[in-house]
Amino acid sequence: SSDCLSHQLASYFADHNAPAHCGHCSVCRGQRSVFPPRIYDQPEPAVASAWIAEFVQLSPSAISNEAIARFLCG
Repeated sequence: SSDCLSHQLASYFADHNAPAHCGHCSVCRGQRSVFPPRIYDQPEPAVASAWIAEFVQLSPSAISNEAIARFLCG
């Protein structure tokens, strides 16, 4: 973001009296950090299939596709 980090944090906590620029964060000093996009690892299909099989086997009742999707998403 190109907005003052302290100001963003204050806004999150509804502190509307915080200055727009603190003068001491990396953004205000012109040293904004840019992080690479987060890459989510995906399990190998065989591993995911094994997880699903165990989940279905250990369940006391029928498992819906929605429940399997929620299980895989954590």
